[in-house]
Amino acid sequence: MQAIYADRFVPLAIRGLQGMFLVEQAGFCHKVWLDGAGQLQPSGISDRYTAMVLIGLACQGLMGRSLDLPLDSAWDRVISWALGPAGHGDTGLVLWAASIKGDDRAPQIAEAIARRQQQILAERALCPSMETGWLLTGLSEAMSRNIGGQPVAQLAEKVFARLTANFCESTGLFSFGRGGIQRSPLAERVSTRLGSFASQVYPTIGLSRYAVASGSQQALATARRCADALCRLQGPEGQWWWVYHVRKGTVAVRYPVYTVHQDAMGPMALLAVSQAERGDRYAAAVHKSLQWMEAHPECPDKHLVNEDRNVIWRAVQRDRPLGTGNLGLGRGELLRTNLVAWTGTADKRRFDDGFVCDECRPYHLGWILLAGAMAQNINL
Repeated sequence: MQAIYADRFVPLAIRGLQGMFLVEQAGFCHKVWLDGAGQLQPSGISDRYTAMVLIGLACQGLMGRSLDLPLDSAWDRVISWALGPAGHGDTGLVLWAASIKGDDRAPQIAEAIARRQQQILAERALCPSMETGWLLTGLSEAMSRNIGGQPVAQLAEKVFARLTANFCESTGLFSFGRGGIQRSPLAERVSTRLGSFASQVYPTIGLSRYAVASGSQQALATARRCADALCRLQGPEGQWWWVYHVRKGTVAVRYPVYTVHQDAMGPMALLAVSQAERGDRYAAAVHKSLQWMEAHPECPDKHLVNEDRNVIWRAVQRDRPLGTGNLGLGRGELLRTNLVAWTGTADKRRFDDGFVCDECRPYHLGWILLAGAMAQNINL
């Protein structure tokens, strides 16, 4: 595992990120994609993805690796964003990055989050598992470095309690979230009955880091149960399936299988728990996760890792990429995703004639940098 990151994935990610940085806009693009002439084209700009990349770079910086880019401007951009319009979860990402880097503005970000406590903890406030996981991780990284003092520690404890309200004790899975003003009964049912892979990964990381920062055995036990549930549901060839029935503990929607889940997010979550409990019982699951990148039975004749272009294609999916939206789903698949929140049907369909989504997003490469650092047992 260490070798595949150190020798292959991390060098590819560093090279790939060089071409995704928009100098004039001081940030990383939203994605690169193949145009009709077969050329990679950048599209948009993303403060969120820029913050995620900076987390990975900060971790690699602990090992002396860096990008030859004017990243000071990117740091200025995301910190201004965190102190301004960014949501709670996104501000947590920036605090996570700034804490690891040792940026002297990290206390300012921590104080800004603490001042938002009433908004964050409001009874009817939206509590999405993914974003709340980011926030808990940022607060925990600050706690571990004595940033923010008691206000941050007290808020982290309350965010921890709020996040675990999305956790299903009987299955070990997190829902998409709860609270807020739902658009319809269907939206509420989807949010509370289903949970994506990301809805498991980021809370697991946040709980693991909170356990390290606070010594909470309850946080570690919950993180471990979610990691165990994911491993129980892992596909036979190492696939991390996309959406789960939280109360049933089954897979609701298997595809797309996103490559970032396989080479970055899945390993990140399992390694976070392993570091917190000082063990390595998830090594086999991580190995299978990485192995799928090379031996994916869905499209065995297609390469997902493109060394020549320094990208990793985004996903293997059922529908043709040109006919799908941001989630990689055609109309039929999108409808089915909504319906299974009501029916509870497990996804056992065969995968035939699938497609590779030929785009790459910078956060994917940023998370590879983080996973690579964790694989080297770097104390983050």
